[in-house]
Amino acid sequence: MNDHASSSPSLWTEMRNWIIGLTAVLLVIPSLVNAGLDIYKSLINFPKTRSEQINSRLFSENFNKSPIVTIPVPIKTRHKTVNMKLSIYEGGDIFAEYGDYSQWFPFPTEQTTALSWIPSAYAGPPEPVEKPREYTQVDTLKGKIIERERIYSDGTTERYTINRNTGKIENKVISQETPPRSDTAKPQVHIMPFPTVDLEALKETEKTTPHNCPKP
Repeated sequence: MNDHASSSPSLWTEMRNWIIGLTAVLLVIPSLVNAGLDIYKSLINFPKTRSEQINSRLFSENFNKSPIVTIPVPIKTRHKTVNMKLSIYEGGDIFAEYGDYSQWFPFPTEQTTALSWIPSAYAGPPEPVEKPREYTQVDTLKGKIIERERIYSDGTTERYTINRNTGKIENKVISQETPPRSDTAKPQVHIMPFPTVDLEALKETEKTTPHNCPKP
């Protein structure tokens, strides 16, 4: 009787220690697996973020291909002028170079929109090609999400969210307000009109333009 009573606490202690040890192992294993995956991805230069994945894919797809057109956009400050270069490729993909940074932007299609991790919401009239001359902008920060509202001088209002880590734009809603609403407390952002870059017309021009061949 006494032997049974004295062995019970010992058995309970062993079971408790076993459960604690098993729980610790179950908690540690996922961390070890994730750490191993991170090390493996680092060793093989696996793209981690969405921007890295886009860069990797479009660098491969457009490797050794020449852009249809490159547009230098001079950005002038009081210190100096720097050209931002936009190289537009046949499928509409854009390679942007600005100082020591570069980034690919895929041409937005219905397919890429459907494959997005979080589908974008859209309502209201289609987005106009040419915007009015100015708008006001209000940003609200909610964690890693920026809620942005742009109010144009013709009453068009854009609302969408931006992931501050990935830069992904989602949940865009465009509406029209009559009469136009304005925010006098915010500075007016001016829009500089830019002509449409017609890639098909440029490709046809390239076909009909004679090339100078080196003399034998």
